[in-house]
Amino acid sequence: MLPYRKEAIVSIVIAFDEAKAQTKHLTRGLWPAINGALLYRQGFQAGEIMNRYLAIDLGAESGRGVLVTLEAGKVGMEEIHRFSNRPVRLGGTLFWDFPFLFAEIIATLKRCAERQIKLDAIGVDTWGVDFGLLGGDDKLLSCPVHYRDSRTDNIHHYSDPIMSRQQIFTSTSCEPWAISSLFQLLAMQRDGS
Repeated sequence: MLPYRKEAIVSIVIAFDEAKAQTKHLTRGLWPAINGALLYRQGFQAGEIMNRYLAIDLGAESGRGVLVTLEAGKVGMEEIHRFSNRPVRLGGTLFWDFPFLFAEIIATLKRCAERQIKLDAIGVDTWGVDFGLLGGDDKLLSCPVHYRDSRTDNIHHYSDPIMSRQQIFTSTSCEPWAISSLFQLLAMQRDGS
């Protein structure tokens, strides 16, 4: 986590709660990105006003970049860029098209630059269950596998003897959905990948 001052976080949370109350029509997916931009801005000091930040939401079927402005206790929102999110099937596995998504994030940032929008922070909200593995050189080993891939079909036949779904729920308070990261990792273990 980046350094911050407690007073700054209190100010941000108050501003965030006020902004959220004014924009109930927003989709749920955008708020984690906005919240991340608010909470993790490096060097934010108490009393400063965060005027502009970019919320990037990568959903299952589409992505978007939204410019969010907080000013005088009001929130303004403008969609800067929207793009499709199209998974790719290669060798029988469904992957996120990470190079395409990365290019669309760059395109969103370029649109901000073309309009000379100075951003105070950027927050990104992505899939909560998928992941990319990095090698020893910190490079992405392959595109992340999509949670809709079939590798976790019937995974509970493999996982239940290791730890029951009830034990998982009791330990984590998370539903033991087959698409979760835990079961994706177990599928990789099972398949020797």
